[in-house]
Amino acid sequence: MALHLERLRDASLWIRIAVLSAVTAGVLAASILAAWAVSGVPGVVAATSAALACWLGACAALVAGERFRAPRMAIMGFFAGMVFRIGAPLGLVLYARLSGGALLDFGLLYYLLVFYAVTLAVEIAVSLPKGSASDLLGRKP
Repeated sequence: MALHLERLRDASLWIRIAVLSAVTAGVLAASILAAWAVSGVPGVVAATSAALACWLGACAALVAGERFRAPRMAIMGFFAGMVFRIGAPLGLVLYARLSGGALLDFGLLYYLLVFYAVTLAVEIAVSLPKGSASDLLGRKP
């Protein structure tokens, strides 16, 4: 598995976005089944909205990380990615709250928690540089 992560970290931005999309779609499929069983169509809309918001934020964060990939720009990429990653889900929650809160009643916040964690984990897995922490810090084992 580590070998595959090494390849993904060196892969193009589009391949990393495709991996993020595939994992998000897989989790969405499972979430749609659960949402349908619990809330019907409104639950499916809530789950899909949460998945889309988190996926868009994670894709924008990957693009920001790619843009600021140079070592001197890494902290800028981190902060830009953080703004995108949390901005899209928070924007969805704000919209849902201001439009009457119907999506919130059908579990939008729970679905956001699931998809935020999944997209963040995948984004980190495909974005971290190769090597161990001691290699990155310049220490020899």
